[in-house]
Amino acid sequence: MFVILTLLAVQQAQPTPPEPAPIAAEERICRREVPTGSNMPGRRICYSRAQWRERTRHNDAGLQSFRDATQKNAGIGLDR
Repeated sequence: MFVILTLLAVQQAQPTPPEPAPIAAEERICRREVPTGSNMPGRRICYSRAQWRERTRHNDAGLQSFRDATQKNAGIGLDR
């Protein structure tokens, strides 16, 4: 009985770890972008997390559109 009470007291005496702070959607994230083929140092671009997500989505959609157009023009996937 004494052991159980001691364990309970020790367990209650230990502080609970603080919860991690939530990541704010408005947090600024900066990246360095170097233009393709350039030897010059890139420029630093800063956007919020939501803006980076939207920019990535937009770029992915453009890449998929390009792939679809090149496959259509090359006749890939057409039965002959």
